Amino acid sequence: MAGRTFQSSLRARPNLVVPAVVLVLLAGCWALVLPRAETTVFARVPSLDEVHYLDRAHGPDQDLTRGFMSPLYPWLIRLSGSGWAGEGAEILEPGQGRGLRVAQIACWLAVVLLLHLTARRLLCAPGWDPPLWLTWLPAALFVLYRPAAIYTLSFLLEIPLLALVCLFLFLLTCRRRPQLLAVALGLVLGMAGLLRGTVLVLAPLAAWRLWELSSQRGLRRALVLGLLTVALLAPLLPAVVENSARAGRLAVPTFNGGLNLYIGNSAAANGLYVEPVGRDKRTDPAGTAYLARRLGRPALTVAQADSVWAAAARQAMADEPGRALALFARKLWLHLQSWEIDQLLPLGGGTNGNGTDSGWTRGVPILGLLVVPYGLLVVLGLTGLVVTWRDWPAVRRLAVGLASLMAIQSVFFVVTRYRLVLVPILCLGAAAGVAALARRWPERRWGALIVPAAALVLTTLVVQPWGLAREQTRWRHLGLASEAQRWALLGRLTDNPVQLEEARLLYEAAAPGLGADPAPWLGWATACRALGRNQEAEEVLTRGLLRVQDGRRLRHLLVGLFLEQDRPDEALVQIQALVKAHPDDAEAWHNGAVVLARLGRSEQALDWARRFLAAHPGDARAFLDLGVLLARAGEQEAARRVFEEGLAAHPGHQGLRHNLQALE
Repeated sequence: MAGRTFQSSLRARPNLVVPAVVLVLLAGCWALVLPRAETTVFARVPSLDEVHYLDRAHGPDQDLTRGFMSPLYPWLIRLSGSGWAGEGAEILEPGQGRGLRVAQIACWLAVVLLLHLTARRLLCAPGWDPPLWLTWLPAALFVLYRPAAIYTLSFLLEIPLLALVCLFLFLLTCRRRPQLLAVALGLVLGMAGLLRGTVLVLAPLAAWRLWELSSQRGLRRALVLGLLTVALLAPLLPAVVENSARAGRLAVPTFNGGLNLYIGNSAAANGLYVEPVGRDKRTDPAGTAYLARRLGRPALTVAQADSVWAAAARQAMADEPGRALALFARKLWLHLQSWEIDQLLPLGGGTNGNGTDSGWTRGVPILGLLVVPYGLLVVLGLTGLVVTWRDWPAVRRLAVGLASLMAIQSVFFVVTRYRLVLVPILCLGAAAGVAALARRWPERRWGALIVPAAALVLTTLVVQPWGLAREQTRWRHLGLASEAQRWALLGRLTDNPVQLEEARLLYEAAAPGLGADPAPWLGWATACRALGRNQEAEEVLTRGLLRVQDGRRLRHLLVGLFLEQDRPDEALVQIQALVKAHPDDAEAWHNGAVVLARLGRSEQALDWARRFLAAHPGDARAFLDLGVLLARAGEQEAARRVFEEGLAAHPGHQGLRHNLQALE
């Protein structure tokens, strides 16, 4: 068969009985899993991007059109009746997000069906019909890939995006009515672009397929490609118009591209997610406040911040083009790595401080049955694409699509949820490879195994995480810290010591593997304080200060702990260390004035307060501290002037107004 060209065809309509039975069985499994899953800490406590989408969906109508990230997904949340119960909410009650989760389960089922139908069309060839099990192989690999099921239960756009991409791949196998096909391909890809813009790189595949079909039918190619372009732009146009009006320039549907470009290419970039700024991911996900402070400007819009981030990323790449190219190659390689790179959700595995399981499989044990690893998908998928490349035109489109997605995503950074869009192509590639082997086996027997075996060995070597042991360890501990953060928030809001203890154990397990990161040490100590274990909290903070690079937040918590325990002398030692290491720390200056006054060292307190005001005139507490200390020292007029100057700089400040009235 080596010299033959396989042409995909469809000689009979698919039998829908088997697909219907399969989908009913899978839907029944989800019906059993969903109620249990909704009680897990991951379902009740959204994080990072999930919070952003929920906030947008819960906000005013005009917020839905503002596309910092995915202008379509908040609409899906709102239309499903899901979201926060009220303003400022942080957790979801079981069942509160069921509408969206049911919608995402429907998308997951659609992916299963579309993979089967696409495989049936893709694998059919003259003189050979694929066996039923082979047409279900891509769907089975997808079903058994655990992260897909986990993302289905999350408030993330990965599964709706996957459903649209699979529909696009299915449409590529169609052979009739190029005009209607052009409209369908454009609309589907445009909608997918509103979820994640990188998938628009698949547009040339649609043009390639339509070019072939229009040539065969003698149609004017320009008309068909024009219909494709119009249909593709139609879903994107409202978001483009809205963002362009806000930016004062032609803008794309989202404003997070510049920040993601910077995360993936800054001096600190290593191909994975590296947080480069001290931004509040909920109230300021675009990092506008950080940039405004850094640039010395009063404020920045999201569009302006996007431009600044993009310019900084381009400058970093221009300064070191060799490094940028090597980083791009590394990111291509990371797309093929066998280990799960969980940015937001522990995807299973790992243990907490008690040695018990953590992650989704602990809350939903049935997920442990989903055993297909990403590395196996890559090995089987790449092997199949390689061995069928020469003889199978439809598979060549899949290979080009896979390469295009990997290339565009490698401009940014790599995490598991971004790699999920590659999974359908890998599953179909695996089925194509098995089909090619099945067709060649009767004629060539063992000779048919030579090329697949060589490709299998090479891809197996590629997916091995050579030299990534440190990164793997770090990301495993990041997963523990992410879960701990959720348990801590849930325990605090529900006043549940069992949940707080779970958070403490997870932070204890995570902190040693993230030694230079203060967050797990801070979370660990905070959990200890919430449980009333102040001595343990002090020990944790002391240990953390020996490990982390920037211990500012740890020292602040230690200061608060000492003041609660009426240990002002020890608090002062930490405050002085803070000011020495971070002269711009307004909180340390404020606490220093308060603690010195508490110790009865009035002159030192006054001197400290004056230095605080000189260093931070933009902080109302500086005027307040100095005024109060002057008043206590009997310098009423001087105190009055300070309060009046403070009110001039901070009109309406209640503390300054109250103290000025008290003097009068």
